[in-house]
Amino acid sequence: MAKAIILGSDRGIRRIDSAQSYPLALVSDNSGHRVLDWILDSLNKVFLKDIVFVGGYHIEKMVQLYPWMRFYYNQDWNQGGELQALSHASAELTESCIIVRSDVVFRPDAISSLLDVDADIVIATHSGSIATDEVIEGSFAGIVSLSARAACQLQLSIQELSWDVDMASSNGLVDLLMSFGLATKYVNIGNEWTRIDSPQSLSQFVFGTKAQTLERLQSIVSEATILDQVRFSALEWNENPEAVMGRITEAIPKVHLVVRSSAYNEDTWGKSQAGVYHSELGVEGNNPAVLRKAIDAVCDSFVSINGSNTLRDEVFVQAHLDDVVMSGVLFTRNPETGAPYVAINYDDTSSTTDTVTSGKGRDLSTLIV
Repeated sequence: MAKAIILGSDRGIRRIDSAQSYPLALVSDNSGHRVLDWILDSLNKVFLKDIVFVGGYHIEKMVQLYPWMRFYYNQDWNQGGELQALSHASAELTESCIIVRSDVVFRPDAISSLLDVDADIVIATHSGSIATDEVIEGSFAGIVSLSARAACQLQLSIQELSWDVDMASSNGLVDLLMSFGLATKYVNIGNEWTRIDSPQSLSQFVFGTKAQTLERLQSIVSEATILDQVRFSALEWNENPEAVMGRITEAIPKVHLVVRSSAYNEDTWGKSQAGVYHSELGVEGNNPAVLRKAIDAVCDSFVSINGSNTLRDEVFVQAHLDDVVMSGVLFTRNPETGAPYVAINYDDTSSTTDTVTSGKGRDLSTLIV
């Protein structure tokens, strides 16, 4: 894969003071990471470093922040669609490429899943039938992968189009690609992507299940240690427990393990369900029968509470912490009111780790800053 072409979306965040206005690609999360930072990080992890950006609305702010990228200015950014934007960078369509919308964030696995497919045109979807290669209207996830042949065909087609604004807006990129008659495949990237329309939507994307969030934060945090984990879905465990056991034994060669729940509706953006699902502490990792029983118990808690388990219900295994001096939970906001106080609920007497999270601890202490 040679390059990535990012197509700037219509308008971004508009303020009365234009100095405070900015395109959607510059929407940032609570940590200051912008949409474009997420896009570039995912592209970089699949070795796509030649980046082209087509933009219009406040493109000067993009140029200032990312001077190393190649930019094309789209003066009609508020009138056309993806094809109209792409026409300004048609000179780049001479080799294989990834084309993405600037208001879409995705994880590296989403791009990898497209690149792994052997076809001239690979279209990312979030619904529809993959088996019959049909895309239901509205299912385009804003990412396509093109072979060199498809890119060159797209270049010729764009040059031949008569750029009537109404036609350009209705004749979408996917529709044009499908008219080429080239080998085309559709890949459902599920929840590995999202469309951004506000800072909150980006923050929601950053956090996944409890296990996924810890995994994503592991390489980012610098003032704490997040233990290694082996993560798997409940359905994966049901289908092939031997393979899962092998992964655990290889990754965490420790006598004592903790088997933790990570249900799809646990620790979500809207609420926490700490202590609702089962976890097993101090599990003998060198005893396969005991480890199996512990994992089964966690999976059974998904069924007992939700009625079933799904591909999104996960279990993760970590090394068990020994010689615990203090354990607890820290909030950066009051959980009831949202007031900006740091609140720490902790146990520094029992030497165990679940007294706070289970809600069953006694002699707990609380510090509010």
